[in-house]
Amino acid sequence: MTLSTGLALKAQQTLTLSPQLEQALQLLALPAADLRQAIDEALAKNPLLILDEELEGATPLVAASPPVEPEAADRSSNDPSNSAEEELPPFAADASAYWESSGRSWGEDEPNDPFSLIADSEGLTDHLHRQAALTSMDEALRPLVALVIEALDENGYLTTPLAELATWVDPPADEAALAQALEIVQRLEPTGVGARSLAECLLLQLAEHPQSPQRALAEAIVRDHLALLARHDYATLSRVLAVGPDDLKGAVALIERLDPKPGRPFARTTAQTILPDLLIVPDAAGWRVALNPAAYPRVVVAPYYHDQIGRKSSAEWRQLLTEAKQFVKHLEQRAITLLRVGQAIVDRQHRFFVEGDSALAPLTLREIAEAVALHESTVSRTIAGKTMLTPKGVVPLKHFFTARLTTESGAATSNAAIKSRIAALIASESPDKPLSDSEIVARLAAEGIVIARRTVAKYRDALSIPPAALRRRLS
Repeated sequence: MTLSTGLALKAQQTLTLSPQLEQALQLLALPAADLRQAIDEALAKNPLLILDEELEGATPLVAASPPVEPEAADRSSNDPSNSAEEELPPFAADASAYWESSGRSWGEDEPNDPFSLIADSEGLTDHLHRQAALTSMDEALRPLVALVIEALDENGYLTTPLAELATWVDPPADEAALAQALEIVQRLEPTGVGARSLAECLLLQLAEHPQSPQRALAEAIVRDHLALLARHDYATLSRVLAVGPDDLKGAVALIERLDPKPGRPFARTTAQTILPDLLIVPDAAGWRVALNPAAYPRVVVAPYYHDQIGRKSSAEWRQLLTEAKQFVKHLEQRAITLLRVGQAIVDRQHRFFVEGDSALAPLTLREIAEAVALHESTVSRTIAGKTMLTPKGVVPLKHFFTARLTTESGAATSNAAIKSRIAALIASESPDKPLSDSEIVARLAAEGIVIARRTVAKYRDALSIPPAALRRRLS
């Protein structure tokens, strides 16, 4: 066998993002609290940027005044980057007044106060994205890993079936590749995220414990006998597993040290920023979306520098002016995109703002993408981490996207509406005789909603509602 070395040319196509496009995409993906931080950093870095509210009485920097010989060409209205004088999207002074004058104020007693303290720790989604960026994987899987992460609920569970998740992008993702992406997410910390059921969540955590008879027994209980464990029916567990009380006690103790909701520690409950990106107000046409002025301070290029920096100014000043204009332009693009997507969502889910989750209609990323003439990936970035202040509280935009199910009559409903109906049935049950999952299936079937018992169990788990045996009132 002969080995040799040589040089060869190979043509291939690659996609490279310009710094300007990369900044625009980064700003688009930022939720309100992070956007405020990005704006503060830009103001500190670029002296040509200023808050609109500080414009009155502002004076130029004396120590570093740029050379003046303005060129008309530099300030041409045809310059696409010159957006300092363009009309910005509407702000919500009237929306703020609406919320403050209504019974749904943002006062201290409001649990969803948008001006709560900022959390010191990052959220689950950010935590997982940061890990994924450092994880070695096939590059083709990275957007699918990001998609799975964005689909997780606050507890870290994936409640959306892979077949449905595959349709969230265009063209639809390959389910086999999506399953690979899910496996990658399930290897991230905290262990147990990406699980599709309580059993899978616990099994993922048990897999990290050293192999032992205790672990094997715990896995058998979690895999096949969680209902018996939930009822504390240790006698039956001992019998069906053919183990003694001591062995069973050790396995149960191991299970009890696991976290059934691995994402919960990242939920910003005690020190949470719920600063809504959008507000809605009623008008003659229904509901209108507006930007939250507290979440979107208006940034402009300081007029003095905008007018004085010209072609004969130093390269450093011209570069600062270009960067300032681009930052303002990207903020405006983010605002316009967010308003368009938010209004499209509200137009399709208007019943929610009066009736709640039970009135949520089936909605996919593709429907909104088509309505606003954007790519699904852009819509996904737009809604990621964003919230809206509604009459039902501060609601994540992702909450409005829900799977389509067909009732017995052929009408379409959403899985969120079914979850809401299950919660309502359980809320009205007798505490002495709670409804079993099979009885809930029968009640829903009588209403024309035909779903399997395991689906009821999955939705009940997603609602953090225990099984009937644990809901029964003890006499």
